[in-house]
Amino acid sequence: MAGKKSFVILCPYCMGEIDETTEFCPHCKQDTRNDAPLEMTREEYAQETRVPCIFCGKPILELATTCPFCGKRQQ
Repeated sequence: MAGKKSFVILCPYCMGEIDETTEFCPHCKQDTRNDAPLEMTREEYAQETRVPCIFCGKPILELATTCPFCGKRQQ
């Protein structure tokens, strides 16, 4: 449908992309049923600030409390 925005649903911890039925994040392995996931447009997601993970150095969303790559909690 033209003009319809495309949304992504994100894990509340690592900000990795999940779907609405996900119980355990495939990225960080945390139980996503305990906190509400984030939802944003694909454009917003692409423009979100990224910072390097303090453990593995890969770029993660600044909002993430856990790295979706190495699974370690950010301090």
